[in-house]
Amino acid sequence: MKLSSNDNCVVVLTRKDVTVNFNEENEITFKANHMMLISCENNVIDFSELEPSSVLHLNRDVIKDYIHFLKKDISQVSPNLRSVPCFMIERCQTPHIFQEAARLSQDSLTCEVDLERRRCLAFTVLSIFLNNNSLIPFLIREVRSNLSANVYNIIQSNMHKEWSLTSVASCLCLSPSSLKKKLKNEDTTYSKIITDCRMRYAAEQLLVFNKNISQVSSLCGYSSTSYFISVFKEYYGVTPLNYVHRSRDRMTA
Repeated sequence: MKLSSNDNCVVVLTRKDVTVNFNEENEITFKANHMMLISCENNVIDFSELEPSSVLHLNRDVIKDYIHFLKKDISQVSPNLRSVPCFMIERCQTPHIFQEAARLSQDSLTCEVDLERRRCLAFTVLSIFLNNNSLIPFLIREVRSNLSANVYNIIQSNMHKEWSLTSVASCLCLSPSSLKKKLKNEDTTYSKIITDCRMRYAAEQLLVFNKNISQVSSLCGYSSTSYFISVFKEYYGVTPLNYVHRSRDRMTA
């Protein structure tokens, strides 16, 4: 049975031993009660037996969010990802959690709670593969076709670093002018991306960690607190102080 998914990659859980054929060349035995994380892009994958309900679908946004969640400095990861395998396997210790994650990944959800549950369960499943040193390069490869996503991931992996167009371009083995041009082709700019990253980080530090405005300004790489406040207001429509008050009012309403 051919594996089919509209998403970048999937995780498949087996109930019994099956054989898997990759691109009509490599065939492996996939043991029962194991999970296989598979890259679907540009791969033709055939299972001797496959239960659609045991497939967890992972789109690019989930992968990008998970890389950010790990808070790893991915600027040190080699950009040469050709040697990264197209699959990895781990034993499944919690099949009931996997099944719920798979179910939610296949449902059309609108409830905010269900959407967040789907995201968290997907993170839980991906974390089973953390012992594999290829996991981070594997995930980076899954989002690399979207250059702006790569730039977001690099900056968010180390928010305290003094990033510049030149340093980010170096991580991607590109010249600054080439990176600038490629981002323009994706209808974005380095300036927009770095501002997005800083403002999201600022909101997190204000609301979750209760940092004061001066501390947040410094953490986000701004030497002037007043300039940080003006950028924040332009981005969110309110000052940092009013943003905190408004968010707390919503939580207590």
